[in-house]
Amino acid sequence: MRRHRRPPRRRAHPWRGIPATVLTAIACAALVAGTATAAPRSGRPLTTPPDAPGATAAAINDAGVVVGSTRGKHDRTGVAVRWDADGRVTRLPGLPDGGASVAWAVDDRGTAVGVTAGGRFDQVATRWDADGSVRALPSSRPTDTATWAFGVNDEGTVVGAAQSAPRAGHRALRWDRRGVVTELAAEGEARAVNRHGVVAGTARLAGADHAVRWAPDGTVTDLGVPPGFGGSEALAINDRGAVVGRVLPADNGVIHAQLWEPDGRVTDLGTLPGGGSAWATGINDRGVVVGHAEVGGTAHAVRWDRGGITDLGALPGADAGEATGINDRGVVVGWSLTYSASIPQAVRWDA
Repeated sequence: MRRHRRPPRRRAHPWRGIPATVLTAIACAALVAGTATAAPRSGRPLTTPPDAPGATAAAINDAGVVVGSTRGKHDRTGVAVRWDADGRVTRLPGLPDGGASVAWAVDDRGTAVGVTAGGRFDQVATRWDADGSVRALPSSRPTDTATWAFGVNDEGTVVGAAQSAPRAGHRALRWDRRGVVTELAAEGEARAVNRHGVVAGTARLAGADHAVRWAPDGTVTDLGVPPGFGGSEALAINDRGAVVGRVLPADNGVIHAQLWEPDGRVTDLGTLPGGGSAWATGINDRGVVVGHAEVGGTAHAVRWDRGGITDLGALPGADAGEATGINDRGVVVGWSLTYSASIPQAVRWDA
């Protein structure tokens, strides 16, 4: 896998289903901020499991396997699900003491990671292997009360966060394929990891959230905060080391989708014409970015490429949506929502 409004820092709920789950230098040099390249187009719905009113898709791998969670009307509860390349949906198994769950990322081997509610922890970082087995990932401190797994690479490295008290800050974590856990930052979250083991996330630096990149040896690079903004967050990384996410206003202003390139260049990706806040949630190895942009307070699923920004549209009759993941074939997944029904539907936009 190449795989929300904050401030202040909020606790990640497993039922949101819209991670954790994000350009190459050539692709980014030609980005035209704020220029729409096509009219909105409709995606196609992914099958919803029986007895589940709705679902959200969080990530897709290069084989076309999608992960996410079920959702109900005005209901945060749900269970993690996987769609195979043919669109068949399967509920992922739960932990012995677990309840609600969501899968936020999937690697090219079919390993999914996310979180399960229940047990002695409020929320437990969870790994589902392609063979159907499930296991809880260990915390780094005995006092922890919650852990989350946000990203996974093809080598089996998982990244996420932990918390030792309900109002405490998060700590960035990394688990190797054997499940051995390492703390990357005392305050922060690790959101994504590429095949080289480079991690993207957020660390608390100089009193503010900063997008950062961790090398495999744990060395951290501050990606910075643009002048006039209050913070930044990295949400996805590709195998070339390009990072995407968002920069946060110092007040209640507009959030900007941001790209940090490996050579140090930074690009504001822009928004839809007449739009407001935007943020980027996924990036593939071709440098195509996905996320969402708000127009009139309504979220639109969008894609950024060399031509600029494209409104991906929503399902027929839907009012809002978000793109949450993209694979190297250019297939995008996310969700659409009809306000009157208040039930999300998982969506796939083919390349």
